[in-house]
Amino acid sequence: MKMVLRTGERFKFRVPVGLGIADAYRLPYKYQVKLLSGLPLPKFLKVDSGDISGKGSIEFSGTPLSRDMGEISVGVFEEKEGCIAKVVIDVIAR
Repeated sequence: MKMVLRTGERFKFRVPVGLGIADAYRLPYKYQVKLLSGLPLPKFLKVDSGDISGKGSIEFSGTPLSRDMGEISVGVFEEKEGCIAKVVIDVIAR
C-alpha cells in the first residue's frame, strides 16, 4: 500500500493487516508499528491499533511538516508472525 501525504495537511487512513476469521478468536498478541529499517516512527505519525482485532486494520493519522518530506516504509509487526502489513508513506510539499 502507498499513501501520498502533503505537508501541513491533516490525514487519517487505515491499513488492513490481513487477519483471518480464525484470528478474531485467538488470544491478543502484541503488535508493534515501526519503520522497516527498525527505527522508531517519525513524530508526526500517530498510530491507533485499537481496531486490529475487530476490524483487522490499524489507523494512521497526523500532520506532516516540511521537515518530514520524503518516503518512509512502515511495517506492522506481530510478535509471532513478524511483519503482517506494510505501507509506504510519501510526504510531499503542499
